Amino acid sequence: MKAILKLAALLLVLLGSLGSCEEEERKAYLTKDGRFDIDESHFVTMRVEPESGFVDSPVELIIENHTAGVLTLGTAFSLEYFDKDSWTEIQLDINFEEIEIVLEDGEISREPFNLLLIEAYNNGKKGKYRYVKNLKLFYDFPFEIGSDFNLYVAFEVK
Repeated sequence: MKAILKLAALLLVLLGSLGSCEEEERKAYLTKDGRFDIDESHFVTMRVEPESGFVDSPVELIIENHTAGVLTLGTAFSLEYFDKDSWTEIQLDINFEEIEIVLEDGEISREPFNLLLIEAYNNGKKGKYRYVKNLKLFYDFPFEIGSDFNLYVAFEVK
């Protein structure tokens, strides 16, 4: 049901933009939430907001910590493209600042995400993509590591 609502919203946005101007067709995207479950009540989520729109519009990556621990992440990420039957990493020529972000239980991180990277590094190909972020979860911060994992949020460029 949620997927149908997302698709309907995307179609409304697309129809509105087509009716308002006759400029070059703009690429649109639609996302699917990422989630890492520790157990039924402890998890980390990652999503893109807004859930759908145009690749040249402002987009934010949002990570929420719903664990009993401390989550750490940096600014680095990778971008993958679904090619035929597997995910292939897109080689990004980006120098990431070495900044460590710390999220306590219940805290949220918001960072800008530029979908125009697809145009620059993957020739603007339409299809399925995913944003990959490495996270570390500490239960007795800063000494004992509970988990080191990648979290993914998928989206489709149409």
